[in-house]
Amino acid sequence: MTKLVTNLCLLLSLSATAQENSHDWENEKIFRINKEAPHATKMPFPSAEAAQTQARLDSPYCQMLNGTWKFHHVGNPAQRPQDFFKPDFDVSGWDDIPVPANWQMHGYGTFLYTNATYPFAKDPPKIMSTPPGNFLTFPEENRNQVGSYRRTFTIPADWKKRQTYLCFEGVDSAFYLWVNGKKVGYSQDSRTTAEFRLTDFLIEGENTLAVEVYQYSDGSYLEDQDMWRLSGIFRDVYLWSASPVELQDYEVRASVAQDDQTATLRPRLTFQNFSAEPAQATYTITFNEKELLKTEVTIPANNSQPSETAQAISLPDTTLWTAESPNLHDLTIEVAVAGQEPIFYHQKIGFKRQEVKDGQFLVNGKAILFKGVNRHDHDPITGHYVTEESMRNDLVIMKRLNMNAVRCSHYPNDPRFYELCNEIGLYVIDEANLEAHGTGWGGHAKNSL
Repeated sequence: MTKLVTNLCLLLSLSATAQENSHDWENEKIFRINKEAPHATKMPFPSAEAAQTQARLDSPYCQMLNGTWKFHHVGNPAQRPQDFFKPDFDVSGWDDIPVPANWQMHGYGTFLYTNATYPFAKDPPKIMSTPPGNFLTFPEENRNQVGSYRRTFTIPADWKKRQTYLCFEGVDSAFYLWVNGKKVGYSQDSRTTAEFRLTDFLIEGENTLAVEVYQYSDGSYLEDQDMWRLSGIFRDVYLWSASPVELQDYEVRASVAQDDQTATLRPRLTFQNFSAEPAQATYTITFNEKELLKTEVTIPANNSQPSETAQAISLPDTTLWTAESPNLHDLTIEVAVAGQEPIFYHQKIGFKRQEVKDGQFLVNGKAILFKGVNRHDHDPITGHYVTEESMRNDLVIMKRLNMNAVRCSHYPNDPRFYELCNEIGLYVIDEANLEAHGTGWGGHAKNSL
């Protein structure tokens, strides 16, 4: 019995030690902590006119956090400043770095291009094992770089009774987030939006924001795209403000009948109620300034399981979208709730019917010859931070060269890219942020995930 107890204690001790030595960024079971569920790219506006005429990130309910941040860089997680997220931690001596940006583009670390070979030892889910001697990550002092970011922000006075969210459009490859010294969450997946609700972490006046970014994580095994491997906060960072009763998500499916004239809208709206009382919300859908639908829904108090509604709407004689004629229409959603200002969402929407018939790809009943371009979300000057001007320039060059399609090699692009493709007229072959060639192929795979 004594021996059994001793062995049990030893196993518990080893288990506790393993847990202490484990990291979220080397644990395939942890890839998000306290992160909001994905939803449509959207932004509320205070009026229909503002929603229809202003850029998404120009809303008064949006506050950009792009700009100069304080920055500290090390080559190994053990070297990182572990208490830097505390508001009283002095970062005045740290360097300045622009956000968005890749830290390699500003003199930190080394530029690295690799195709299928992982830039670290292949030992999933670990990325801190010793790699071959010719790897940049072979020296322990450069095994997994960490960038520590700090800045402050102040919430506008008229946001106080609302919900506040923080969005990172792209961070490579994993990061922790603190606000005012309190841990908010953790995120992996460098090519999709990471959103966190900050309401419960905010204070009056100036707030301290801290972000700890890891160059590699277990998620890097799934992000083995053939490209320049660059690190840091490389896409837009912004706050946005939601009403107590809010349109949490929406999906608008647009289809076209066989007559290539009759379109159908199938909107699905998801509401969220943060107030302590049930709420009656009236939503109105307007299409090209014509009211199509007006419906009232009840959202329970403190509802974390949003109510949904869906209804098909027929639109005869609708102008269709193709790459040659990128016709877009205005769809506006108004949400009205007693006791709060109405909110408006706007989206440009196109209609097309696509099918494969007799070995040909048809759009609106006509055969399409795809003449496409593979494109990375990359700029030769700014790396993986790609401005709207750079995106638009790429797409205009494609159109001038008689291209009609673009493949997003090999991950979701900046949300603005898709809006520009709709506007300029390009078919998009999108891809998930998933490529793991470094694990091998078929029966030749070793240490596969």
